[in-house]
Amino acid sequence: MSIPLPPLSGPPSPGTGPGAPRWSVWAHLGLVLTMLAPLQVRAQQVVATIPVGPHVFAMAVNSTTNKIYVVNNVPAGKLTVIDGVTNALTTVGVGNTPTAVAVNEENDKVYVANSADGTVTVIDGATNAVLATVATGINPSEIVVNQKNGHVYVLNSSLDGTETVIDGTTNAVVDQIFGGNNPIGMAVDPNIDTLYVIAEGNNNYPSQVSEAVYSAVGLVPLSPLNNGQDSLFLVFSNTPYTVAVNPVTGQVFTGNVNQAGASVINFANGFPTHTRTFGQGDYLSIAVNTKTDIAYAASSNFLSIDAINAQTFTDTQLQGGPSVIAVAVDEGTNFVYALNFQPSGTVTAINGQTNTSTTTSVGTNPFALAVNTQTHRVYVLNGDADGTVSVIAGPSPAAVPAFTAQPLTLTAATGSTVALAATANGSPLPTYQWTFNGTALSDGPNLSGSSTPTLVITNASSSSSGTYAVVANNGTGQATSLPAVLTVSSTALPSRIINLSTRARIASDFQINGTQFLIAGFVIQGGSKSLILRGVGPTLANFSVPGPIALPSISLYDSASPANLITTDTGWQLPPSAPGSAWSGKVSPVDATAADFAGVGAFALPTGSADSALKLALPAGSYTAQASSTNGQDGVLLAEIYDNDPSSSAARLVNVSSRSFVGNGINAMVAGFVVSGSTAQTVLIRASGPALAPLGVPSILLYPNVLLYDSNQNLIGSNSAWGGNSEIASAAARVGAFPWSDPASSDSALLVTLPPGTYTAEISPTVAPYGNALIEVYAVP
Repeated sequence: MSIPLPPLSGPPSPGTGPGAPRWSVWAHLGLVLTMLAPLQVRAQQVVATIPVGPHVFAMAVNSTTNKIYVVNNVPAGKLTVIDGVTNALTTVGVGNTPTAVAVNEENDKVYVANSADGTVTVIDGATNAVLATVATGINPSEIVVNQKNGHVYVLNSSLDGTETVIDGTTNAVVDQIFGGNNPIGMAVDPNIDTLYVIAEGNNNYPSQVSEAVYSAVGLVPLSPLNNGQDSLFLVFSNTPYTVAVNPVTGQVFTGNVNQAGASVINFANGFPTHTRTFGQGDYLSIAVNTKTDIAYAASSNFLSIDAINAQTFTDTQLQGGPSVIAVAVDEGTNFVYALNFQPSGTVTAINGQTNTSTTTSVGTNPFALAVNTQTHRVYVLNGDADGTVSVIAGPSPAAVPAFTAQPLTLTAATGSTVALAATANGSPLPTYQWTFNGTALSDGPNLSGSSTPTLVITNASSSSSGTYAVVANNGTGQATSLPAVLTVSSTALPSRIINLSTRARIASDFQINGTQFLIAGFVIQGGSKSLILRGVGPTLANFSVPGPIALPSISLYDSASPANLITTDTGWQLPPSAPGSAWSGKVSPVDATAADFAGVGAFALPTGSADSALKLALPAGSYTAQASSTNGQDGVLLAEIYDNDPSSSAARLVNVSSRSFVGNGINAMVAGFVVSGSTAQTVLIRASGPALAPLGVPSILLYPNVLLYDSNQNLIGSNSAWGGNSEIASAAARVGAFPWSDPASSDSALLVTLPPGTYTAEISPTVAPYGNALIEVYAVP
């Protein structure tokens, strides 16, 4: 039987932490506020869209510090700094009409070219302080940095253009180079401190690739050419538009326009020794994977990417998208990203190993992209009205499986359902094979899931007792879990769920019909049950919880439609309200006492505190408790449900749940629950997001992730999409949970058997946007 939580007319506030009885939950609560387990984010999905302001023009990523830099090309220019962890924004004022940005990851300096001023702004990446404003040449439009020695090269886009050289230590201009008439692009080889410049030329000097050579120290020329100035060599090319270099091999790649294809140039002592041109069309971008020595050139005409092998001088045509205008490479994963410009832009992600691809929608009018090679996130700059950055989660590098959650040793009751669960990471994600006493299992009567992360044994008997383990394999390697010993007993005390405690932050931004609620629900089966309900606010301050609600209340409703108010309590030593007409004479709520709290293992409430608590006996059925602030205060609130007669053999709590608005980090929703008895209890834990939409819940959490911990903060299991799992669906049907109709939805679930103890289930988003989610814990017979 599913809990009938009332639909919301607006989202409640972000949940921020769980509770459970005093003997374990509060130590865990402090940990939850400061540390959440890393999530397995779905690869190639947009995980955030960040507004950075109009007139965006260029972007750069510092993979070392995980910061992203965007310039807004306005007369009073600004640099927008994005924190790659939180997506928080900081703005820095720069010069007029900035057009380019580059970072030096070695010394954490940021360089912004201001075209209208003819200057470069130098910024300290750690503090965002402006260190210097350096005069360069006319219309600086591009910057590249030698990461080894800190030399900064600024391309000045005048007809008789020059390249300005800035010393990265002193921020002083140390040289001006002539790289050809009307220069439009450049690249640097840090190993030999060589700058390659492409120039459109003029009537006297056609298009060319220029090479300016410096020594590694002090900008001393290597050879006495050009009257003792920097060494300069010209290679006439066929309308080059972009240039890239592989510093490992020293090869130079150009993307050419006017249907001229892409070229590979081998330089020896500044002279081309081999030149080869591939493909046709206009190649507006080129990127090199230095590990494979393959260059990827983007053709805007032929919807393709040319993968050029510079060792064999062969190329492969890869499928891009409409009007490919930019390309980037993640060498750690060997993935290539092609940016497709169209009114509604897309990014095509190409696996460099298999050449297979997937396409992801981004913002409108995208024109630039960059990759963080440490986090493997891809950033797309969209030229829409608001100026946005789309963030794509790329795949992680190939990795051998490793278990993050091990199967548990258990004692189970005869005839019960046992679910042994394990979780392994790895890239690609692994497959599973369970074993029993060393022998591989296969599905059959009373056994299923032998090749999944969860092995389910139904109608357990003495023959089920033994040692279980699971092997995870992803082709890269394999790992075997720790052994789990299952003992099936016919004499042990049956287990049950006896508590749910959920902590949330409620805020005026998430008002519901003028009131704010933390919603908790529960189902009683088998007869009448005595319960203690609490809404705790001010006492949370004793546990160093910031910003607790000062005047909480808790209200109890039945499952009728519309729901009937049974009772409300606004102070645990003040009498709760009399039951409404539908319940008058049927139940008698009273104050819960300090002795009652001690009896169920709840932490004490100080005498005279404004925390709310009540005790009452309820018949079998479904109920909803709503905890709120009586004065509309923003703050933290804890809602708790305790079984006050856990030894009752008939009546029991079979389902507890909570619903809240869920965010990331400390705004995850975290719920604690307790399993009592002497045998293990199988539970179904569901994190519903998309499944709430048909029930009329607004602002749903699209991608909920669920993680389960024991009282020692050991991860027991996690899931970020249920995938239509037949065992989950079967268990949900058995316990009467509302059905999940879409097997491809991102709702998440765990089916696991737990020994007696205290547990914490956390829900947080794998990707944005944030929204309402429901966590449910069902006892599975």
